[in-house]
Amino acid sequence: MKQVGRYQLSTHVLGSFRLDGGSMFGSVPKNLWNRLIPGDEENCIPLVTRSLLIRDTETGRSYLVDCGLGEKWSDKERKIFAIEN
Repeated sequence: MKQVGRYQLSTHVLGSFRLDGGSMFGSVPKNLWNRLIPGDEENCIPLVTRSLLIRDTETGRSYLVDCGLGEKWSDKERKIFAIEN
């Protein structure tokens, strides 16, 4: 948790998925990014979704910032991207 002025900020992991490592790292050669985050047999790397919880210590109000992945995924897409719900 981090304090910024009157706000307390915390992040929370809500789910996981995977994407192509080459797409995520762009022009960085695979032998370099693969040391940091090893890809699977399809060169995909694991990633997570996070939300941001903001708590106002003066008013007691809380705000949740969550972009998420949405819910409109076919079974095929869920398998390709390893989307967990």
